[in-house]
Amino acid sequence: MQDEEWLEQIEISLTEEEIEALGWQPKRNWWAMGRFVILVGLSGIISLWRRRRHE
Repeated sequence: MQDEEWLEQIEISLTEEEIEALGWQPKRNWWAMGRFVILVGLSGIISLWRRRRHE
């Protein structure tokens, strides 16, 4: 019982990203992957757009 309470305390103190990184919520892992891919894609598009403006 004590171990479960201890785990709950840790889960509360962790952010969503850290919990996802630990793989405690496999259902949300693909959401994290999707967000990561979208962020990388957007930053890539923005950097390309900035380069084109400077030329």
